[in-house]
Amino acid sequence: SSDSSTSRREYRVGQYVVDLVSFEQLVLPMLRNVNHGSDAEKKICVIDEIGKMELFSQAFIQAVRQTLTGSGTVVLGTIPIPKGKPLDLVEEIRSRKDVKVFNVS
Repeated sequence: SSDSSTSRREYRVGQYVVDLVSFEQLVLPMLRNVNHGSDAEKKICVIDEIGKMELFSQAFIQAVRQTLTGSGTVVLGTIPIPKGKPLDLVEEIRSRKDVKVFNVS
């Protein structure tokens, strides 16, 4: 039996392996930085992208939700077009009243 505290799960999307630890170490401090500070201060946050790979991280999902609900932040993000199994956070974002989706081809 493997000890879950020492074994690391491998996350894959197609042929790609997702390094979740490195992803979170890079992205989460940036999102926390956007989410802290004055709501009077208008901010723009660019997130490229919110897709299958990124959604392996529960902390990323929470941080994105927090960023979207922050009144002082405008988010410019990319989400995949609907195909196959729906991605919960992507569909949640797509259906928000305060989100405008543009299809770019």
